[in-house]
Amino acid sequence: NLLRIDVNNGATPAMFAANNGHLECLNALITAGADVNNGVTPAMTAAQNGHLACLNALITAGADVNQSSNNGLTPAILAAMNGHDACLNTLITVGADVSLADTEGFSPLMFAAQYDQHECLKLLIKAGADVNLTNTVGTTPIMLAANNGHLRCLNSLITAGAHVNHANDNGDTAAIYAAQSNHLECLNALITAGADTNQANKVRVTPAIFTANYGHIECLNALIAAGADVNLAENNEDTPIMAAAQNGHLECVNALIIAGADVNHVDNDGDTPTILATRNGHHECLNVLITAGAHVD
Repeated sequence: NLLRIDVNNGATPAMFAANNGHLECLNALITAGADVNNGVTPAMTAAQNGHLACLNALITAGADVNQSSNNGLTPAILAAMNGHDACLNTLITVGADVSLADTEGFSPLMFAAQYDQHECLKLLIKAGADVNLTNTVGTTPIMLAANNGHLRCLNSLITAGAHVNHANDNGDTAAIYAAQSNHLECLNALITAGADTNQANKVRVTPAIFTANYGHIECLNALIAAGADVNLAENNEDTPIMAAAQNGHLECVNALIIAGADVNHVDNDGDTPTILATRNGHHECLNVLITAGAHVD
């Protein structure tokens, strides 16, 4: 049967037609009896590439809009991931399940948040997608938006009721993701929405420690302004100022001193901010610490 010939790892003529938007060819194949629900389906490739006319033809021919690939990708996921809001809207209208996730637990909404497909994200929220659905490691859509700096998506998720203090399996929160990735606007939006600036992950690393470690001074200042405790330590008892001193982030060291950081804090290895600055050759940080009262013996 020529309509079912595997010409390219499971690809059929109907898939090629849908993938490339060749509506007349697709209609001819459908009329001739092509199976529109075989394997990675033509509906998936049409949705992935934004070929709305082909998608409509396939739906009319009985395409299963909830059928998934081996890794769990559905037409709705593929449309959302690639920003094809017209295709996604059509899929929703004909009954696509917006809660179906891939094998790693990523839903259409998560992909929209990850790739900054804001129009698709709004469509999914309107269709009832769970804004607090987690993937297999406990990550939510708002974490993906925060990690990638997608402010519009993040704000829409907050408005729709996303939990800003939810932690994934590692204990990381949306605020931690925004802070470590240096996405200031997202971090400020999360703080305004009630994010806990002192909530640490499972190894007790706080947003302030992340920002100090990477030298993200603007995010650090935002956390300090929001009341972050600058003396909270992680599992090895290292504090933000120790992370800043070790990596030579002078602006962060100054900001933390002004905010009341303990310049003589000792970690589990017996190190202090001055020891860490000296060991790594950051003399400017060392001078600032000494001026602030750090012990040199």
